[in-house]
Amino acid sequence: MEVHMTHVRLASFIVLAATALASVPAHAGPGISKTLDLAQGFAPQKANQTAIGCLTSLTVGGKTLSADIQTKDPSTLASATPTPQACVAVLQMVEWDTSATGAIRFSGQVSAANKQAIAALLLTTPTNSNVKFQLTVSEYDPVAKVYFRSISSAAVLLGNLGTAGLEVGSDASPEVPSPVNYRLSVAVMPTPAQTITLATSNSAKDQKAWGRPATMRATQSASGG
Repeated sequence: MEVHMTHVRLASFIVLAATALASVPAHAGPGISKTLDLAQGFAPQKANQTAIGCLTSLTVGGKTLSADIQTKDPSTLASATPTPQACVAVLQMVEWDTSATGAIRFSGQVSAANKQAIAALLLTTPTNSNVKFQLTVSEYDPVAKVYFRSISSAAVLLGNLGTAGLEVGSDASPEVPSPVNYRLSVAVMPTPAQTITLATSNSAKDQKAWGRPATMRATQSASGG
């Protein structure tokens, strides 16, 4: 089934963001591209060991979306009573080239209520393209026999909508029929200097910078670059 998308491209804000970032050299690592299991994300099962993701918070243009999809923290699935986890979206994809100036792109499924809120936002004339978000990607470590967070951040991440903007499906997605859900796609360019934690196992972690220090941004702006 083809999912029709409603989208917005906040041209003036994107041009400003692109101009500010254009002259900064990107020192990208190998990059990350995660394809995540929607069914496991909506209803995590101990017997299933596929990678899943949760968008725990999202604010776009001053509009904060509800974390209204109830699931379980995968790291607690071995417990008799797994810890509840609330998601704005159950994620299906996360991509980032791991450079300080590279966009983070993610897509997933949101509730009918959040779909309506995003669609309404896309019909308005935006006052800003600011984005605040926090997400986690969890993968299974077969050695430690536990889920670990392969992508996470200690704080909410700040940025602006990237060139792919913000999109939400107008038709319900067929992958997970219940609860009714709709595809969301977001691309975010970083603003301040921030830190993202990447991990390849339950014990191997690394800190990556995302965004530029305020002094560097001011220098680039003053020089016209």
